[in-house]
Amino acid sequence: MTRVAALRRGARAVVQRAICGRDAGRSDCAVADGLVWMPPAVQAALTAQFGEPEDKKLTLREREIVRHVSLGTA
Repeated sequence: MTRVAALRRGARAVVQRAICGRDAGRSDCAVADGLVWMPPAVQAALTAQFGEPEDKKLTLREREIVRHVSLGTA
């Protein structure tokens, strides 16, 4: 089953076999809080499928902010 298929069937986290301990803890906490969690590489692959609307591109600063928020450094 693919990661996307698993999410469509109700999976709340996508965890790879070679996950580090820090990410395993994050995935557990996210799911316990009712969120969906997946490694950044999976997030990037999924969002790449959607593309970016030509008229709604983020500025460089907006992308930087989103990156910091997603990494928890904001």
